[in-house]
Amino acid sequence: MNNPISEISLNSPEPEEIKISQERNYYIVKRSDLIQDIRYKKGQGSGKALNLIEQKIILYMISHIKPEDNELQSMIFDIPLFCEVCGIKKAGSGYYKQIKKALDGLLDKHIWLTSGDVEESARWIEKVRLTKTKNTVEIQLGEELAPFLLKLRENYTKYSIHNILSMKSKYSPRLYEILKSNAFKAPVLLYDIEDLKEFLDATNYDNKEFKRRVLDPAIDEINEYTDLEIGVMYSRAGGKSVKYVKFIISDLNKGDDAEWGKRMARYLSVESDLERKTK
Repeated sequence: MNNPISEISLNSPEPEEIKISQERNYYIVKRSDLIQDIRYKKGQGSGKALNLIEQKIILYMISHIKPEDNELQSMIFDIPLFCEVCGIKKAGSGYYKQIKKALDGLLDKHIWLTSGDVEESARWIEKVRLTKTKNTVEIQLGEELAPFLLKLRENYTKYSIHNILSMKSKYSPRLYEILKSNAFKAPVLLYDIEDLKEFLDATNYDNKEFKRRVLDPAIDEINEYTDLEIGVMYSRAGGKSVKYVKFIISDLNKGDDAEWGKRMARYLSVESDLERKTK
């Protein structure tokens, strides 16, 4: 590809604390199927999910996409500023090695994007340039991601990046996005537990460990840091092992409390009926 890559600089002459505060309130907007269609099946890509720092790099970049952008631009940002914004603690002598390791991981990972009966492999990032003396990095998002991030008018999920910045579990941002992208449909969401493991790249855990290591920490962080309040219930099939995970969601950004309450009562009634049928 010989076309020159347009660039934007994320550096600013503003005082650092003001810049950090502003960037923590930028919005992430992505097509909802970029969240909902990604799965990690056992033995087929397990371990290819993004770790916590990798997720924060991608989400940080998405938060800097402007509504008027017509293409995914190469972005240059200050590594210490990025780490301060994203709550990444300095390890050893500095941030540089941490970020370089995360970028190495991102360069090795891809996702499959589906459109009808067509599946296309897409890289998260396709260009990286680190300048050690300046402590800056230039990154280009994968161009195949453009339809999922630019000029979105419908079927998209939007949230402020501050919701995920304090999270410590790699499963928390992923579960938050899954629930956030579906919360408008109903205040109660029901998932087959095996499907949920695939969404979260946790197929290596049995149900007990999945709850302890994945769901419990993620739900705690979502409730502490985000605009969602989550309750969870587990349903068994035939009195045996857990078959379904039910999330009861309260979106703190919701508008009409009375209407939300009506919807909650309606869906709780439906889910209770479904639970009786699965016993």
